[in-house]
Amino acid sequence: MGNKESGEGGGDGEKKGKKGKKGDKGGGGGGGDAGAGGKPEKQNTSGIGGKEVIQTSKQLTELPKNIGSLKCTKLDVSQNDIAEIPEEIGQMKSLEILIMDDNRLNGLPPELGNVSTLRELHLANNKLFFYPFPQSVSNLKNLHTLVLRGNQLPDLHECLGGLSGLTYLDVSQNDLKVLPPYLLNLGGLKTLIAAKNKLGGLPQDVGKWSGMVHLDLSSNKFSKLPEALGELTALTHLNVEYNGIRQLPASFDQLHALKILILSDNPALNFIPEFSNYPGLVRLHIRNLQLPSLSPTIGILNGLEELELRDNSNLKIIPQEIGQLASLTRLDLYGNKLKNLPPTIGNLKNLKTLDLRQNCLSIETLPAQLGNLISINKLYLASNKLGNIPQEVISMVSLKELDMSNNELHDVPEQIAQLSGLKRLNLSGNALRKLPPAFSQLMQLEILDLKYNEIAKLPEEMAILTTLHKIDISHNMLTELPWEFGRLENTLKNFDVQYNPLVVPPRPIVDLGTQAMLHWLSKNEEKGRAMRNKGGLNPII
Repeated sequence: MGNKESGEGGGDGEKKGKKGKKGDKGGGGGGGDAGAGGKPEKQNTSGIGGKEVIQTSKQLTELPKNIGSLKCTKLDVSQNDIAEIPEEIGQMKSLEILIMDDNRLNGLPPELGNVSTLRELHLANNKLFFYPFPQSVSNLKNLHTLVLRGNQLPDLHECLGGLSGLTYLDVSQNDLKVLPPYLLNLGGLKTLIAAKNKLGGLPQDVGKWSGMVHLDLSSNKFSKLPEALGELTALTHLNVEYNGIRQLPASFDQLHALKILILSDNPALNFIPEFSNYPGLVRLHIRNLQLPSLSPTIGILNGLEELELRDNSNLKIIPQEIGQLASLTRLDLYGNKLKNLPPTIGNLKNLKTLDLRQNCLSIETLPAQLGNLISINKLYLASNKLGNIPQEVISMVSLKELDMSNNELHDVPEQIAQLSGLKRLNLSGNALRKLPPAFSQLMQLEILDLKYNEIAKLPEEMAILTTLHKIDISHNMLTELPWEFGRLENTLKNFDVQYNPLVVPPRPIVDLGTQAMLHWLSKNEEKGRAMRNKGGLNPII
């Protein structure tokens, strides 16, 4: 063991790094304020035994020097204020899992490479860009999981290429511009998370990762993917959303094992291979592309549970074959300028969520078979051309959430009461003038949005809806609130009535907010109702 001040002979750069770390605990290069973390002698791991030592969120500013004597297999000191790992870590001969996420580490000691038993190393959200990794890290031959997420790393040290046992590598949320070719030495790598970097390409021999099952390259700067990608025939999860990909490689149709494919937000991409190449797909996200049509081969994906097709502005028609997706639970067709839907959509008996916002659907073009979706919980029909709430919607008795905002509604039918399980209802941005008393039967309603309508009166019967905790009826034509609403004083927490010509309650009370309004209505209910029953103007008390 070398002397503590020199960094144990790790080279000049490491010597400076060790000294720098000890000198910046006051918040310099370590990026934090140790003073806010309390005194380390009051919070440490001394004397703690057992197989697992967990000291998270304890405001620790350092690890004790006798940490090498711990016999634990797992040490979790995440979410603290630790700036360095002491060299004594190398004496922990039983340690298998080390978790130091969310600290302010700015380097690693060379002695870490002596912990030959280490299997998992979690170092997310630190400051490891300050000093290069010691070469001794490559000695961790049993390491299978390495998490370096969120460390502002501009590159990856070559020592990572020596981690022959690595199967899981997370280098997301850094400043990487390339993935170095020595990562191809990690022949056993199964999961690579490299999202939210500045990557523009992959190593050309990417096929050497023949066992790769999960590859996340989302939110980077890719314009194309290498032809060798098709050699990753074990790949089950591929995410390349939020890039600038213009064309997929010809070999893309060889990825037959895919279960999750996310190609969203590559707005120049206008072609994807036939879906028959990926018969095992469970999730398919192809949002914000330039697809001119959707291939009828979509129908063979009988295991597909989630299909996101939103914001494909050139997509005008959904093929009938979509009705063959018997396992589908979520269908997102937002923002596609659709004028109609295929009747076969009614075959999707397992559908739980259907998003049809921002289309051109009308009462005349909605298929009657839509009412067959008896399992649906969430239906979004906002920003279409609907003149009333369709009977097909009223038939969806399992609905928990309904959004019909920004349509052309003039009234709400009494049959709305059939949707007795509704928890959220959005009817804002229409031309409603009144609500039916049947609203009082929506006994599970929690959130009601009625803003930007022409409503002049609320039904007093709604005062029994004690589950309501938010109502937005701003920008309407109310002159008075029902006195009975004072009974909601203990349950209704947010009642927005701004931009109404209210006389009751008086404006000074309204300006005091929800609780003041409801209390005022409650306090004056008896007198107000008596005056109302006489046909007189409600009093301003």
